[in-house]
Amino acid sequence: MDLMFAHGREVFERGYAASIARWLAIVPEQNRLARPLAETMYGYTLAITGAAAHSEDVLRRQAARTDLDAGHLVLVHVFLAALVQFRPQLSVSLAATRTAVRMLRSNADAAIPQILGMTHSSLLWTMALGSRGRAHFLAGELREARRWLTRTLDSPGTQYSPYRIHALGSMALLEAWSGRLDAAEA
Repeated sequence: MDLMFAHGREVFERGYAASIARWLAIVPEQNRLARPLAETMYGYTLAITGAAAHSEDVLRRQAARTDLDAGHLVLVHVFLAALVQFRPQLSVSLAATRTAVRMLRSNADAAIPQILGMTHSSLLWTMALGSRGRAHFLAGELREARRWLTRTLDSPGTQYSPYRIHALGSMALLEAWSGRLDAAEA
């Protein structure tokens, strides 16, 4: 686990997030639970490798823990919000994104634990805003989706190119769905 914490970003950015998830899966659960950040990393890597239902189970158990500090809980709730594209119940996604944004606002000074070098507060804000925009889009609330996706694109976290690509892709889908094909193509 120490090696994953030290070198996880390199592995992630080379496209091997599934390896991290597999490595964490072979660590006995009680060992991961004894290191809450490892269990949160496990939930996050499950999500980004397509195991959304399992990820949500892991992250919801983390959110229910009483021994996590505010920064860690912010992290867990932002990751839960990011599951929006995998969740069939839009009301659950919208609630998760509202909780993530509220927690980021109310815990602005909380120390956020680092996972894969991807959990700086500016990146978490971008993830939460983009998740909220996607939730509104999937709910058919196009005006709200545009408002939140515009905020996402204006957020500092979009300087990280994978997040900018995700946000631009979501905005392109919204524009196409709205009949603004030139804007979608741009």
